[in-house]
Amino acid sequence: MDSSKNQQNNNNNKSSKVTSTTSLGKRRSLNKRARNRAKGHQRREDPANSTMSSPKASEYGSQASPLRQPATPNEITKVTILGAAGGIGQPLALLLMLHSEYVQHLALYDLVHVRGIAADLSHVDRQCKVTAHLGPDELTEAVRDAKVIVIPAGLAQKPGMSRDDLFGSNAKIMYNLAKVCAQVNPSAHLAIISNPVNSLVPLTCEVYQRILGAGSRKEKSADSNSALSQPAAPPASPGAAAPAGSSAQKSAGKQQQQQQCFHDCCRRIFGVTTLDVVRASTLSAKSAFFKPEPNGLFKDPAKIAIPVVGGHAGKTIIPLLSQSTMKVDKKRLIEEKATTLTLIESIQQAGIEVLNAKKGAGSATLAMAYSACRFTISLLRAQQGEPNIIECAYVRHQQPLVSDLEYFAAPLVLSKDGYVKTQGFSLNKLLPYEQQMIEEGAKELRMSVAKGEDFAKEQLSSEKL
Repeated sequence: MDSSKNQQNNNNNKSSKVTSTTSLGKRRSLNKRARNRAKGHQRREDPANSTMSSPKASEYGSQASPLRQPATPNEITKVTILGAAGGIGQPLALLLMLHSEYVQHLALYDLVHVRGIAADLSHVDRQCKVTAHLGPDELTEAVRDAKVIVIPAGLAQKPGMSRDDLFGSNAKIMYNLAKVCAQVNPSAHLAIISNPVNSLVPLTCEVYQRILGAGSRKEKSADSNSALSQPAAPPASPGAAAPAGSSAQKSAGKQQQQQQCFHDCCRRIFGVTTLDVVRASTLSAKSAFFKPEPNGLFKDPAKIAIPVVGGHAGKTIIPLLSQSTMKVDKKRLIEEKATTLTLIESIQQAGIEVLNAKKGAGSATLAMAYSACRFTISLLRAQQGEPNIIECAYVRHQQPLVSDLEYFAAPLVLSKDGYVKTQGFSLNKLLPYEQQMIEEGAKELRMSVAKGEDFAKEQLSSEKL
């Protein structure tokens, strides 16, 4: 009896030992998992490894920003807004402020109210310095050392006015601003929003050419005077090559440098047509060419990138629907001609639609500010060396893209020195109706370009620059 009890007790002890061992193993396993989770959590929270320390900036269409790179004390990127107190300048300043990973100094310039706007903006919780610059006397300081200068300055469009109607008032404003930018900071990237863009970009390029050329001519004159003070060199034998360092070689070198300098500056002067691209994506997403989402919303415009070429007014705005990143049946674009033309016209006349809807209270300001911010951030990303940044813009090309047109909006590959080349634009790839639209728009573009160049030449000649 006692032996059976002892055996039972031994069995109970063994059972309890097994149970306790199993429980201990489970506890150890749970503790190990907990420690692993804690280590993983610590790794995720470690700023050096955390994606939270470098979150994505706002995504604009197909140009999604990469992981945020925090600025270091010696890397201060300055962006200047000329016309910061206006309907576009104010929301643009706020949007750029939210991108403090790219912009660490925001310089606001205008003729009125800019100090109050800067004070207001400076309270936004971003690590970005805000400075105010009031009037012509402070313009030089505003543009000095800026990486990008955005120009929405000038008179806004009103109902019944075309963009060309704005030329009379805005041409003089742009001329004065372009002179200071060319003299003080010619290496900055210029993003011109002021209308008419089709004329003001050629005007600006003409100013840059004359001012930078004048600087080169002064250097050439100084070299000539220096050469006159030197003893004459013996005449070279016929057919002999000019000796190294000769005045002929120096002159040729300076001429080549002058041409290269102007070309480089042209690659940094942009007419901002991003609003046309944004409108093309959005209005196409809402059109019959794309099925709505299952939840009833229209397609995400960010997934539909449509290049818009030509210019930035009326018929010069040419959306290439056939080149959409989200494929559209080209046959359908041709067969459903009425639907296609209605969509194209809605994109071209979107600015007028906003003017009429606001009933004289302003033009397109919010969507324009958004588009200008997108383009500015793309410029800054390219300046930081990020590859494959592509945006449409109205620029001067080294070789005409269409017929004899040097100025033409097209998709551009951006770099730290401006645009490098056009991307994916070829007349041969376009549908017949798109080619016809380009031919019609080219007629209007020629007149707009000539108007801007002629105005600049007349002003520069009167000032003997």
